[in-house]
Amino acid sequence: MDPRPSHSRIYKYDFTYGGSRQVLGLPAENTCGELVFVPRANSQSDDGYLMTFIHDRTRDTSHLAIIDAADLISGPIAEIRLPVQVPNGFHGNWISRHRD
Repeated sequence: MDPRPSHSRIYKYDFTYGGSRQVLGLPAENTCGELVFVPRANSQSDDGYLMTFIHDRTRDTSHLAIIDAADLISGPIAEIRLPVQVPNGFHGNWISRHRD
């Protein structure tokens, strides 16, 4: 049995082109929250970034991970350490400001 909790892996499924799957395994002491997709300007398909809060259970710290959505298995391209631990299950979203 895998000792990592269920939120220690990120999966990407491609149902359009053959049903492939990419898996990013986090270190055993880490769990992640819900991911948010942030598209690049004028993007198509998975051209953008995945952002998620990651909690290190052994250190009781958190960081924001930014992952290239087209290349999940390479891991985070940036990690922003946070001065406080973000509670597990925290939800958030980024919404563009609409101009009328």
